[in-house]
Amino acid sequence: MRLRLHDAPAIALAVVAFTASGAQAQDPGRAQRFEQRDANKDGLLSQSEYVSTGGHPGNFRALDKNNDGVLTREEFGVPSGTPAPAPAPPAAAADAFRDLDHDGDGFLSRGEWHGDEVVFNRADRNNDGRLTRDEYANPPDPNTAEGRFGGLDRNNDGWLSRAEFGQNRAEFDRADRNNDGRVSLDEYANPRPEDSARAQFDVLDRNNNGWLSRGEFGQNRMEFDRLDANNDGRISRDEYLNPPPVDDREARFEALD
Repeated sequence: MRLRLHDAPAIALAVVAFTASGAQAQDPGRAQRFEQRDANKDGLLSQSEYVSTGGHPGNFRALDKNNDGVLTREEFGVPSGTPAPAPAPPAAAADAFRDLDHDGDGFLSRGEWHGDEVVFNRADRNNDGRLTRDEYANPPDPNTAEGRFGGLDRNNDGWLSRAEFGQNRAEFDRADRNNDGRVSLDEYANPRPEDSARAQFDVLDRNNNGWLSRGEFGQNRMEFDRLDANNDGRISRDEYLNPPPVDDREARFEALD
């Protein structure tokens, strides 16, 4: 068949359309990978999502053209307008787990984990220093007490030390209900009310020895002497929680003396 000169523009347009459709046809696989890595389905890839699914931090930084700490679909290599693939089946998490499990023992060790240590600690529900498939696929919500506790427990021993707790001393003492110098998950999730007498005692007991000295008590002498029922120069927890009734005559005498 012979082509006439005035047919050239139409032919050029057809070639462009065919080339564009071919480029789009190559996209679904990359788009699928983007969707699989986008764990929270917000349409962006954080560095944690990228690295925890096998990506290298250096590659992430190279792709993040605007240095905003996240990858858009376009930065990842999925052109605008490419339709998002159908949600991956539940088995996708298991496949990602298998890719990270280099020794094939069915667990992810800290060495095999490439993501944020806080995320690892949060997912390791039984605090054994490794992740099962179930722990990997179903991490605790970071907005729950369990999720926040796991993120704070940096050495993954199931307890929060004062350094790990990272809040003010009064908050730690209020949470440490049994006064053993560490906070369990139950204590973290169920702290004493701030206005309870026990919480107030813990706040005052700055050296955490179970007694209040005059210096720690920090109130007037008459009130200290009233609470110090056995007159040993210190106030026990029991004395603080069970104060004797106020004797107005003694108070008036002390005021006059």
